Amino acid sequence: MQENRKEGRVKLQNNLDVYDCNTEKYMGSLVDISSDGFMLMSSEPIKTNTIFQCRINLPETVDDTDVIHIGVDSLWCKQSITPSHYWTGFHLIEINEKDRDIINRIMSFSSTPMD
Repeated sequence: MQENRKEGRVKLQNNLDVYDCNTEKYMGSLVDISSDGFMLMSSEPIKTNTIFQCRINLPETVDDTDVIHIGVDSLWCKQSITPSHYWTGFHLIEINEKDRDIINRIMSFSSTPMD
């Protein structure tokens, strides 16, 4: 697969749970992130070329919030070497400034560079 990411990504030390805001369904665990997207590990394939409004639960309160709300577009989905796991790449399309700042802090404090 060709790498189209413009920004470097970081692997999070702790996975963050991601939920679909419209259905409240658990989507999976956010495992790496960049300033313009993230990769999710899930137990079911996620439909590609689909817009989602997501909630990311934070492990602790940051700037008086324990959740981030974002709009994303699912770009690709592929099965892991483990048959019951899937990887899905998302492009970030909507986020408020406070939540963007929180993501930047998460990236700088709890991550390992991957690129």
